[in-house]
Amino acid sequence: MTRVSCGYAALVTVMALVVLVAASDSSAGSREAVASAPGLYIFDASSALLKPLIASEKERTDLRWSPDGAWIASEDTADFLIDVIAPSGGTPRDLESVEWSRTGSRVAYATAGGLFVGPSSWTNATRVTRARNSDPIDWAPSEGRLTFGKSAMRIARADGKGARKLWAPPSDGPNASWINNTAWSPSGRQIAIEATVNNGVASRKGGVFLYLVTPGRRGARKIPIDGPLNDLRGWSGDGKWLLMGYQPPLLRVRPRGGRVQLLCPNPCVDAELSSDLRRVAFVTGNEDTGPSTLWVSNVDGSDKRRITDAPGPMWVDWSRDGRTLGLTFVNPDGEHARVATADLETGEIRQLTDGTHADVVYGGLSFDGSSLSFARVDQKDSPELWVIGTHDSAARKVMSLASDPDLGACPEAAWSPTAPALAITNAACEPS
Repeated sequence: MTRVSCGYAALVTVMALVVLVAASDSSAGSREAVASAPGLYIFDASSALLKPLIASEKERTDLRWSPDGAWIASEDTADFLIDVIAPSGGTPRDLESVEWSRTGSRVAYATAGGLFVGPSSWTNATRVTRARNSDPIDWAPSEGRLTFGKSAMRIARADGKGARKLWAPPSDGPNASWINNTAWSPSGRQIAIEATVNNGVASRKGGVFLYLVTPGRRGARKIPIDGPLNDLRGWSGDGKWLLMGYQPPLLRVRPRGGRVQLLCPNPCVDAELSSDLRRVAFVTGNEDTGPSTLWVSNVDGSDKRRITDAPGPMWVDWSRDGRTLGLTFVNPDGEHARVATADLETGEIRQLTDGTHADVVYGGLSFDGSSLSFARVDQKDSPELWVIGTHDSAARKVMSLASDPDLGACPEAAWSPTAPALAITNAACEPS
């Protein structure tokens, strides 16, 4: 299943603010702090210990944890392999792709030798197939089956047995069509597929389309959609909608098809789905100057609540448990920003920094909501990563981030789902 770490959304925010505050001075001479060496790190918020895990010069992308917090994965753009390592360190595993089951108890991974599946302890793995392009895509909610493959959608049992082809997208030539993503419904009775057909060329009857597959039989039904497609995200938590998009516009459509609808009404500055895909937090207003208003609603638009207003731009991040929002408030001067939290049960907005710096939520909230990580991107200094307790705790600097004077910093950050530990990839941006 395609994912975007919290660090990616924060990265976009950080880079936008870096450009904003550093437009008048992008020289390397204005940077005072020495950045930490590039690579993968882990920061223990309980002990304030920063530990390097993997040294690497190139950017790392797709930073994420296994659901049980036992493993950290990130793609090294030097060789475009996925490095998987324990938070305690050790020798990383180099994989072409990896996908954990919903609880993290099982793992499917692809190497040059094919697709394998087994316990997440990496023991007693079973080879599913030797075929290339058999990357794992998504596990069923019950963890009893998984989908895999790019040129055709295949399915196998969790023990690696019974692999078979369910469907391939129509194609007018070799490698002209492929599967972008698949998503199991919460019941496990249907699988939604986003596929690119005939290189997306309309004159060849191509494009990006959605399909539905029933795991027990071959073939697929094309979903008739009136409106744009924008990255299949998954099914809503109640199974009534297919959700699309990782940044605005976020979209919904019924599994039977019909009109594509916006989750966030225009003008939509920022929008984030909760981890259970049942609610959306979104900001309306002017993204450059403000004012802004923060709202939360169910993904079907019901139970819409106004959370807070701000005179300037605002950005939002969800906590994993859905109880708290991490907020970035940009000051009206456009050069400073502060971070805060919003308690969705009480409505309390708690300011965590005072707005005398350019602070941006980066990596979001820890699994229990006790800590928040943010980037400090003041013009005169190198971008820095900080962590602050969400209840009357002083902010602690974690590291100075590697940054190109022209392109900026390209790190990612993601909190463990089970511990107050933050994984960080540190690297300067590289020309694309």
